[in-house]
Amino acid sequence: GDVVLLLAAESHIAESTVQRWQRDGVLCTSRNPKGRIPGEAAAALLLTPVAWSRDGDGEPTAVLHRPPIGARAKAVDAAGRIDAKAASSMAEQAIAVSGLEPAAIAAIVSDADQATPRGLETYAVVQGVLSHLDAGNDVALSGVPCGHTGAPSTLIAIALAARRALDENQPCLALSVGDALARCAIVARPAPPASASASAPATPAASG
Repeated sequence: GDVVLLLAAESHIAESTVQRWQRDGVLCTSRNPKGRIPGEAAAALLLTPVAWSRDGDGEPTAVLHRPPIGARAKAVDAAGRIDAKAASSMAEQAIAVSGLEPAAIAAIVSDADQATPRGLETYAVVQGVLSHLDAGNDVALSGVPCGHTGAPSTLIAIALAARRALDENQPCLALSVGDALARCAIVARPAPPASASASAPATPAASG
């Protein structure tokens, strides 16, 4: 099978960017607490055939299941009530693809931050799809420490979900809500041991 390296990097900490955001009214300020926080990030994700995760005694890897991709009916920043239908549907489909029950998901990692509509959208998904999770301990929002990172945000969420799945030895859901419209979700779980049956699902393994 093919080996794929995904790379993404973006920076929004330049003074010119901050000034432009302020002019456009999208910068997080005391008058606009739900605005963007300037951020900078780079992320890399190595995708390999799942069989690679069973070879040798190297670092443990996570298995990623096929991610469903959808879109919101309107931009998340548009005026009105926060609608989490698209994100919730992606989460439900991702869990179904993995063959797991929702109760088996031990945590969720989202690329949202806490103050914006994306954070509210994420918590609505938790309440509607993963209500067994504890909002304080089982929900991680990568936008809180990283700010608005743009293109790398989805890879960051997937990498953190894979890492958490390995650390806790339990499946974890990554949810991407960083885009204004596009939504996707993916389940990460620890790779099966070398003794696992060769009939295991042929989903990619991730290292990041």
